[in-house]
Amino acid sequence: DGRTRQFVRRYVPCKPPCKEGDVLWVRETWAHPSQTETEAGTDPNLYLYKADRLRVAAWGKWCPSIHMPKEAARLFLQVTAVRAELLQDITVEGTWNEGADPYNPGVAGYEKWDVFGAFAALWDSTIKPADPRNCGCAANPWVWVIEFERISKEVAQREEGQGHERLLDSNEN
Repeated sequence: DGRTRQFVRRYVPCKPPCKEGDVLWVRETWAHPSQTETEAGTDPNLYLYKADRLRVAAWGKWCPSIHMPKEAARLFLQVTAVRAELLQDITVEGTWNEGADPYNPGVAGYEKWDVFGAFAALWDSTIKPADPRNCGCAANPWVWVIEFERISKEVAQREEGQGHERLLDSNEN
């Protein structure tokens, strides 16, 4: 149905990070148009994205996502639901949506086909070494569950005028 779950990796603050109806624009590592040459010269409307696994030639370099201008954004998400839940209350479908790979037998400490173990390993791999007691999967912290669906740039621009815009940095999960 196009919906994806995303967890915010921190204790649940009193106020959710976004609300239903908000539009998130996703920043990515990118190359600036003035650094991107084509056969016809420089195209001011052309952006390259590192996620596309392209190489930026010697004339340019990748810019960090934090510096990406809004006009370069190509991914827009509309929040469809926000709720708080305990991390270990995640469903099997939720583990898949989060990117856990139950078919990866290389996950240390977990048996093949163990989707919850794969999710726990994935979650714990994102936690700072000093935080597992408070934020690791075994600690079962409260997290925000944010459901969203991908929308077009045109829909995002219409929603922007209604005060539903927020920013999501693809490098800050």
